[in-house]
Amino acid sequence: MRDFSIEDLLKKIISKLLKKDRNTYAALMNKIDEILSVQMSIITKISMRLCSI
Repeated sequence: MRDFSIEDLLKKIISKLLKKDRNTYAALMNKIDEILSVQMSIITKISMRLCSI
């Protein structure tokens, strides 16, 4: 089994589904990046709270 990230897997699947429709692909990529950055900010907030205890 080889290592791969969920993000890479999603991008591969989506790019195969949407090869013809570039605008939708770009919109989806932006949404995925947005979701990932929100997750990172939540993780950062939680870890900062834990450090301040």
